[in-house]
Amino acid sequence: MLKKKYKKIFYLLLLIFLFTFSVVLFFLNNKKIEVYGIKYGDSFYHSKNIYYEDKFGKPLPFSWMFYVIKYKNKIILIDTGFNNEALVESLAIDYRDPFYLLSFLNINSDKITDLILTHSHFDHIGNADKFKNAKIYIQREELEHFKKNSKDKKLLNFFENNDKLVLFDDYYNLYNFFEIKKIGGHTIGSSIVLFKHNNIEYVITGDECYLIDNCDGNPIGTYYNIKKNRDFISWVKENENIRILPLHDNKIFNIYPVVNNFIAKII
Repeated sequence: MLKKKYKKIFYLLLLIFLFTFSVVLFFLNNKKIEVYGIKYGDSFYHSKNIYYEDKFGKPLPFSWMFYVIKYKNKIILIDTGFNNEALVESLAIDYRDPFYLLSFLNINSDKITDLILTHSHFDHIGNADKFKNAKIYIQREELEHFKKNSKDKKLLNFFENNDKLVLFDDYYNLYNFFEIKKIGGHTIGSSIVLFKHNNIEYVITGDECYLIDNCDGNPIGTYYNIKKNRDFISWVKENENIRILPLHDNKIFNIYPVVNNFIAKII
């Protein structure tokens, strides 16, 4: 009888341990990622550049953003923003310094472990050389195109002499959690970033969709290959359980809770 009693106690304690462990593991898994959208500028951009079939014929509100992901012990940046006074002035951007905004999350450039560049336009790549400790991921053809066509000697030298550069062709799996995938609609090697959390799939669109409205079935007006852009948008529309995270849409700040006027907490 005594042995049976101890067995019951043992199995009860084992069940309690396993339940407690599973609960702890659940909460740890749900807290292993934080995602922030950071808006460093606001301006207007002509609708003919935003939409392939322009129905507006006028400048529309246009935000300038990048994303920060805290994943386990990593801090990942999706695109960089830029620091160029001449461009800020010519585009009439109400501008905030990206590095100042990162400080609200207690992040400085040295803490960035990984930098994903969706493509090589100035507002996505302009500060790439400031993140000295980061591995940098960019699609191979995109970087080659940049090297052939850019006049930015500082960035050209940075990429030429960088031993932390990771190039990929069609896709790259980062930490078995993030998929960086070439689309090639906006630019020759423009890419998106996919990840899943709590059974919800998120897509950081690069400029394959300037705005959420582009991903609702309205292809972009500035493109390298409109068919590839259309195919990407069709794929998004076929996946109902997907959250769209573009880099030029202030709607992000209406959809998600905000840290302040310039930082939205996605997850």
